[in-house]
Amino acid sequence: MELKLAPMDTANISQASAQTIVVESLLESTSPLQMIYLDKQNSQKDLQKAKTLLESKGKVVYMGEVHYGLDAKDFIYEFRIL
Repeated sequence: MELKLAPMDTANISQASAQTIVVESLLESTSPLQMIYLDKQNSQKDLQKAKTLLESKGKVVYMGEVHYGLDAKDFIYEFRIL
């Protein structure tokens, strides 16, 4: 399963340069804490599937929205994986 990562430079956002991450690759990390920021174009259904997949493999996942502007549509998703 692939999810789109949030762009790090909001001044130069282009759809062609959107990066993706494979959810299964998050299981390979030996880091005790991972923070992943995901694009708002990911569907809520896909995010829930990714969370369920990671939790079934023994990870603890906290999912939330991070607002970076005054507009309600200025947000990204955050996954904190323990």
